[in-house]
Amino acid sequence: MGKSELLSDRVRIKRQGLLSIMPLGLQGDREILVSQISSIQFKTTGTFTNGYIRFAFLGGQEFKGGLGQATADENAVHLQQ
Repeated sequence: MGKSELLSDRVRIKRQGLLSIMPLGLQGDREILVSQISSIQFKTTGTFTNGYIRFAFLGGQEFKGGLGQATADENAVHLQQ
């Protein structure tokens, strides 16, 4: 899990807890310049599923969808119920 922070010129994705370390390792925080963000994908939490918010940017890896792939995506923040 993690949280995102909107700063004046960038978005910072902060990793928190053991569940964020397992799929991504010890990568630390991720920063993306607001000027480079090309889209934002958002999936709300459901009754039995978590959601996510994902930031895409020019030159970044294409996201082919789903919570499973978002779990291992360094540009996504996972949302719990």
